[in-house]
Amino acid sequence: MFCGVKTRHFIIFAPENKIVMLARTIKARIDEMPQNVVFSYRDLSLEEGASASVVRTLNRMVERGELTKLSKGRYYKPRVSSFGTMLPEREEIIKDLLWANGRTIGYITGYLLFLQMGLTTQVPNTMEIGINGKKNAIKRGIYKIRFVSQPNKITSANTYLLQLLDCLKYIRNIPDTTIDKSVELIANKIAALETDKKNRLVTLGLNYQPSVRALLGAIMEQYCPDVNVKSLKKSLNPVSTYKIGTSILSNAKNWNIR
Repeated sequence: MFCGVKTRHFIIFAPENKIVMLARTIKARIDEMPQNVVFSYRDLSLEEGASASVVRTLNRMVERGELTKLSKGRYYKPRVSSFGTMLPEREEIIKDLLWANGRTIGYITGYLLFLQMGLTTQVPNTMEIGINGKKNAIKRGIYKIRFVSQPNKITSANTYLLQLLDCLKYIRNIPDTTIDKSVELIANKIAALETDKKNRLVTLGLNYQPSVRALLGAIMEQYCPDVNVKSLKKSLNPVSTYKIGTSILSNAKNWNIR
């Protein structure tokens, strides 16, 4: 398409405005995206140096109701049902905080983890993510997102093991259940692990606080007698006691658990 520019004696035809072409490219790429998939302008794979124009175009689409802005730099095409406009899935909202450049950088923990593990039925409006290092809380949509520092290196191979350890760490804070039910459910999940993962769990557990090490050691000793837990026992102060409140571990006294 060409537009005419009048001069005194003749008309000069110039190429279509580059910004208009960029806006059309953005719209075409967004049209191909599924609804409720969260993305940033970087996900559109446009030429470098056009970020400011891309953001302006996306914000105009938000104003027209074509997109919803989840947080700064994060957008999605809303899905509308008979019940109204639906939010993206929780995992979709935080996916960029869990994976980056093909590797795991964080994992779900806290109340959302308890829900996923079947430890509670309560649905949280705060999401917690385990990370290496520290980061301030942020807000996305209706959710507040908190970050919990994890002393062990986070990888795709040990994420589930770290989640099991986090459940033991917060065993007394899991809502809508009892400590005994939580201990039994987690113990059964640990018992179902392959032997090498059980051993890895012990190694990772050594970087947690003493109460977690004691509880892990007692569970391993009772549910996984083939696993060596001497390192956990050795790491504990023999005169310290750990108030957990469980009655289903027959060997609790051996680990100073009460």
